Amino acid sequence: MTNRPGIPDHAAPEPRYEVLPSNKTEPKVKAATAGAGAGSVITTFSIWVIDELWYSGESPPEVPFAVVALVGLAVTTGLTYAAGFFARHVNRAE
Repeated sequence: MTNRPGIPDHAAPEPRYEVLPSNKTEPKVKAATAGAGAGSVITTFSIWVIDELWYSGESPPEVPFAVVALVGLAVTTGLTYAAGFFARHVNRAE
């Protein structure tokens, strides 16, 4: 690499593409991200309900890890998919 006046040798290369200021995050991505966040809250509540319904008793109740993992996967995936699916679509000119 040759030395260029005014530009340090360790500077990042100039981009070879045009960065458009109008690139915005689509509503479907925002909704799916919010759905994933809501999934974690709903999963915690669901595990509490399962614990109270089926695993309560005199001994210290503990929901098995496999149940926690499957409920977490199902709830988070379902809410993420539903939020992304029902969010409005943006028509892009290509």
